[in-house]
Amino acid sequence: MDKTIIFTGGFFHILHRGHINLFREAKRLGDYLIVCIHRDECVKRKRGICAVPLEDRKAVLQSIRYIDEVWVCSENCDLTQVAELEKLRKRYPKHRIIYAKGGEYSPENLPTCEKDACERLGIKIVYGVGGGKVQSSSWLIEKLLSKSQKVGVEGGLG
Repeated sequence: MDKTIIFTGGFFHILHRGHINLFREAKRLGDYLIVCIHRDECVKRKRGICAVPLEDRKAVLQSIRYIDEVWVCSENCDLTQVAELEKLRKRYPKHRIIYAKGGEYSPENLPTCEKDACERLGIKIVYGVGGGKVQSSSWLIEKLLSKSQKVGVEGGLG
């Protein structure tokens, strides 16, 4: 048990500096960082829109130096990471595993099923990785949509 595997996941719908902070700080927690990304249908189910297709989001994540491996969530995804945490423990039965959660997560708002899975599987949860929430893909999309609506109403770019 000499290696520590770090795991995190999300939609990574529109990558931003908050995500980079998460990846950088998560990598500092251990030896090998695995990032799980949700499929397009998951993004649509959660956010209503998927602006960047899975293969593009995955390619961008694979190019980030802090990330060692990128997984795609299971086809029957329930929008949590429980299935992936179980897969992770099966793949690394003797390693220390840390589930790195970003700045917007705390013990109070992490899905109970993920907390229970981590406890059952012997996976440590670290909250607030990468600092507080500095940006959000949803915020960026809302800002973009509001600007495009203004452009449509005003009839110009300016």
